[in-house]
Amino acid sequence: MNKTYLTRTLTALIVLVPVVVFVHLIIYTVAPAGERVVTHVVNERSPFIDAVLPAERVSDVMYTEGGEAYVEIKENPVYVSAHMPYGRFENIEVEIEFTSKNQPILEFGLLADPITQNYEMRPLNNELLNGLDWDTVGSDSGEVLYQKGNIFETIDDFRTGDSSRETLATYHANLNLPYSEPGYRAPLNEFQSSLEVSGSHKIVTYLSEGEFDLQLDYVDYNEVFGADDLVVTLRNAAGEIMNATSRIDGDVKDTQERSGTLELATDIFNEGIYTIEIVTTSDVAVSNITTNLRYLAFARILNLEKGEVELYTDANEIVFRVSDSEAVQDISIGNEEIQIEKTHTNYLFERTDRDLVRIVIPEGGVEIIANGNLAETREEFFNPDPLPLPQAASELEAQGIENILTTYQTPKIKEDWSVGSAVFKIPDWTLQEGGLKVTISAPRIENQDNAIVRIHAINLRYTKPPLTISNFLAELKGLLPFGL
Repeated sequence: MNKTYLTRTLTALIVLVPVVVFVHLIIYTVAPAGERVVTHVVNERSPFIDAVLPAERVSDVMYTEGGEAYVEIKENPVYVSAHMPYGRFENIEVEIEFTSKNQPILEFGLLADPITQNYEMRPLNNELLNGLDWDTVGSDSGEVLYQKGNIFETIDDFRTGDSSRETLATYHANLNLPYSEPGYRAPLNEFQSSLEVSGSHKIVTYLSEGEFDLQLDYVDYNEVFGADDLVVTLRNAAGEIMNATSRIDGDVKDTQERSGTLELATDIFNEGIYTIEIVTTSDVAVSNITTNLRYLAFARILNLEKGEVELYTDANEIVFRVSDSEAVQDISIGNEEIQIEKTHTNYLFERTDRDLVRIVIPEGGVEIIANGNLAETREEFFNPDPLPLPQAASELEAQGIENILTTYQTPKIKEDWSVGSAVFKIPDWTLQEGGLKVTISAPRIENQDNAIVRIHAINLRYTKPPLTISNFLAELKGLLPFGL
């Protein structure tokens, strides 16, 4: 009797255990509840999250006195590649466990466009805001307003009240305040820019009611393997107005130089700030921009082709970089000079004021990243944005800043680690290729005295709507090799 019972029990276990394991794996893989969490400490191997790279910018894995693993960031930026689990997830929450000391700013982001290498960036840690004792008001959308004086009870009051752009700084926030220039008139004649730039750029301008016209020449040098497109889009605060596209080269193996012209023209009915977004690869150069615009200012980034260039900017932090030895040169900024001595090296120029300053680049061929806009002439310069948030509290008073609008949230504390997180929409290209890329940015960490940034863990939470029974069966049918 007992022997028969034991045999039946063992037989049942032999049958049930694989079934239970199989069902568990199915539920884990399909995630019918709409959530999948992947955790990764930096000393672990994971099929879903790779190591922090490049290796030369991070330390080897080290351990705290309590035995917790971490890597230190030595140079900026670093990257983490992730491999998506099975299922069509819509959003991803990226969580970073870290510590930071003497590093003013930490940011992180998700690769939004593999062609332009554009990342959707979010704030991770900001020492100035962490220590600021100003009054704050928040909103359901995640915005926070820091006030030197307790003037506004809500952020809506701030937006509709008597607030000045001259005393406002923003940090990862959209101001969404109307902007107008009374008495603005478009120029009577078109003008042509002499700048030649490569890759993606954004131009900031101002338009009143009337006709808008812009024409540009392009050339695809075909020095890089792959197909090349050029898309130029006109936008305002309400969204896209129009775009023009040229599929320059659909043959990834083509090595012949190709050129052409692209034009945008439309009637403008709403006066205000507009942007012209040029999206293409580094293989494509744009030149001879001809337009009836008064302002033609490049927003923060400018990749110049070779040739002498004169620019004007309001930036007080400018990074210069060259990739060709023929572009090694001395660059003049106002009455000062910076020497570009090596390729593939960032050269930082800083100044205290934000007055418009002239830049002379004798040979061109320079990549510029600035915390302001850049234009070819004083007359074309335009920057309607509030001041960017400075890194030191002393600069707030020096620049007359009395309000700060941001989406930054102070990191939470988890045992010995600070924890910051943000939710991103998973881009369509990621869903097709099955992978995504996260960057962690510690600006100028190599130049900060005694700066230490340690990364302990990267955790990902994928989400999608919970599956209905029919959707669950459809997922299961696609997962099983023999169908359903």
